[in-house]
Amino acid sequence: DLNTAKEVITPKERINSLDLSPDGSKLIGAGAKGNLYVWDVRNNYAETVYKLGTKAVTAVAFSPDGRKMAAGMLDGQVKILNSSGTVTNNLSGHASEIEHIKFNFKGDKIASASKDYTIRLWNATNFSEQPIKLSDHDWVWNVAFMPDGEQLIAGIQSVK
Repeated sequence: DLNTAKEVITPKERINSLDLSPDGSKLIGAGAKGNLYVWDVRNNYAETVYKLGTKAVTAVAFSPDGRKMAAGMLDGQVKILNSSGTVTNNLSGHASEIEHIKFNFKGDKIASASKDYTIRLWNATNFSEQPIKLSDHDWVWNVAFMPDGEQLIAGIQSVK
């Protein structure tokens, strides 16, 4: 609750990012050693670990229906997983670490923000389509969709 603090998970590596499923039943974590953690909130935070590689998982997100998870990687890859933890798609294009990843409210788009100064907007219903690349800015830290899913807000590093 908001009045007390209680440790509920103790992973074996640093967690770079967290997201809670829309129904509040699962918590996912991005592990610094290449692991994706899924904790079952309703089952005393029972832990399931999926090895996604040897490089850090840097960002995670649940789809609005909770049936997909997205993991951004240190090497710029974006991995899409189903609810059982199987990687269904590997999305490439970024040249550097993924800082943030976010599904829009309808779940048909994913935005990935990277240290390569780009945002990639992926079609989450057809991953074979090339993403829209937005790159007229600096280092991108964070992204958020407006509720209509047609506008995107980005937090960037400005060195000007």
